[in-house]
Amino acid sequence: ATASLDDLRNDASIFEYFFNGVAGLEETLTLNTEGRYIRIQLANNGILHMAEVQVMGCLITGGVSGLTAYIAPSSFLELSPVPTNSTLNVNYFFVNDSESTVQLTIFDNIGRQVRNITITDGNLSQQIEVSQLTTGAYLLQLEKDDEVLVKRFIIRR
Repeated sequence: ATASLDDLRNDASIFEYFFNGVAGLEETLTLNTEGRYIRIQLANNGILHMAEVQVMGCLITGGVSGLTAYIAPSSFLELSPVPTNSTLNVNYFFVNDSESTVQLTIFDNIGRQVRNITITDGNLSQQIEVSQLTTGAYLLQLEKDDEVLVKRFIIRR
């Protein structure tokens, strides 16, 4: 059976957040909840336009009753030039700067992994050759220990 919108809104186990007003060019919402799905919906008639939505979370440790999280705002990932046509410059920094391996993964616009690079030299700047990839949108994911950084980039020719 499919639940109606009214059924979902009246379900006490579903967390709901209403953004009142006109959204700016960029909005950041900090919510303290857990779940499996997210739904973004326009309240009335009109046009809902979103260029990018990022949902960030953290792992729960200490059982279901405890939450330990650390989200490091000073970690960063920068890509240039965007859009690119042949070479992507990747600059990054992790707060946890231990001497561990960095995993770089590129996904295409439907989520398929198209490139996987392991970085062991400790260099915080990489040049990635992307001329063999077709034009379109991609996600670049950098992972080090338990921290993951993700950015979108476009290949245009």
